[in-house]
Amino acid sequence: MQKKQKYIAILVSCAMLLIAVFFDLEDEIGGIIDVGQKHEVTYVVDGDTFDIDTGERIRMIGMDTPERGEPYYKEATDRLKELIEGKEVVLKKDISETDRYDRLLRHVYVGDDWINKIMIDEGYARFVTFPPDVYHVDIFKEAQRDARKNNAGLWMKK
Repeated sequence: MQKKQKYIAILVSCAMLLIAVFFDLEDEIGGIIDVGQKHEVTYVVDGDTFDIDTGERIRMIGMDTPERGEPYYKEATDRLKELIEGKEVVLKKDISETDRYDRLLRHVYVGDDWINKIMIDEGYARFVTFPPDVYHVDIFKEAQRDARKNNAGLWMKK
């Protein structure tokens, strides 16, 4: 009987170790490690939306930039162009696949640069959240707090 208990204890320990390893695969900016999909950016629509080589339209998660005709629209759009247009990006999803306009909802990376966060850090975008895509809320809140404190972009004192 003791041999059986030892065997069960070893199995339980191994299972717990595997679970711990699985949940430890979280990284700072991507939840459970997700290699993402690589695509070339073919057209930047505005500061938070762009098209990729498949013809699909991407809406960046966790941020919102001014719309056409609003203050800082051109600056936000130009900055996103500078960061991603014509470049290979890695796209990672949170929970939702698309928004109500059928745009793919994604976090966007160029190399190690997390473009969604950069846009908020530099004051080109406001932090917004639409559940269930809330994995990075705290990171985005902090980025916006810092941008406001530093009078960056949208938060520039007039």
